[in-house]
Amino acid sequence: MRKAVFVLCLLFTVFSSVDKAITAPAFSYASKIEADLPRGAVIVDVRPQELCFKGSLSGARCLLAADFFGPHGRLVNFPDLSWLLGTAGLSGSEHVYVVGTSPLKRDFVAGMLYLSGQQKVTILRGSFAELEAKSADLTAGQKRANIRSAVHRTPFRADQIILRDELAALLNSNKLPDLLDGRSEKEYWGENIRTFRGGHLPGAQLLPAAELRALLIKGTLHIPDFSAPIVYAHNTLESVAYFSLLRAGFGIEARVFLAGWADWAMDPSLSVDSLSYADTQALNKSSNQEMQTQTDNYWLISIAVILAGLVLMAWGILSIKGKRT
Repeated sequence: MRKAVFVLCLLFTVFSSVDKAITAPAFSYASKIEADLPRGAVIVDVRPQELCFKGSLSGARCLLAADFFGPHGRLVNFPDLSWLLGTAGLSGSEHVYVVGTSPLKRDFVAGMLYLSGQQKVTILRGSFAELEAKSADLTAGQKRANIRSAVHRTPFRADQIILRDELAALLNSNKLPDLLDGRSEKEYWGENIRTFRGGHLPGAQLLPAAELRALLIKGTLHIPDFSAPIVYAHNTLESVAYFSLLRAGFGIEARVFLAGWADWAMDPSLSVDSLSYADTQALNKSSNQEMQTQTDNYWLISIAVILAGLVLMAWGILSIKGKRT
């Protein structure tokens, strides 16, 4: 009888552990770090390198948002992304805790890790100062190696990534997806323009990232229900951070338009709602002022040269007269 009870208790414990592992979200926020990290857990510190090297949580690996970009702010290609994560010692099977001081960069790195197939990613919402106060053994963060110290093997979550041509095809079909724009209201309506054109993607609904982040801080996790929306913000950095905010913070089964509004707006063949352009009159006024300044400078220099020439001529004439006398 005792053996039967023992076996039942053991089975209950095992199935409870398995159930927790299955139901635990693969991508989430946490207000504090666990006292004892799960086996194989890794801390990724996204702060500037000098701060990470100076002192971070025990065993932390330094990985910057800038590491994910090549020249001109272009996101590295997927093979290079796997290599990058390998140089940080990530194989994809780890539970990664992401910490940092910039919510935007922290959420971007966390989102890229999740999209890259990392088994589990937790974003630590608390400020790094709070984490430092609770940690008695700050040590220098580990620098990325020049070569891979691990092979990143887990497959990318490609089904959650939307590229521009794919999105354009969806918008031209009858299966119009929910579109969420995470930029500010003024950018959405084309009042503020940070690229070639202003406005928003056709049919996109405005749900600013700033408002969502404020709700998350307050602990209000209920927002309108969306069915697998495609989300975007200004560029790749802001779009992936917005994706993280929705998926990890509010449990929305979001997909991300990776390149963001800036990439869409630069192609004049793609349609835009609330289309606007930069104020050409202001640009012309600025150009005219610059030209006027250059013209004024030209005349000042010309007058100075003429006066210098006259002085030299007068000095030459006086010198000749002096020699004759």
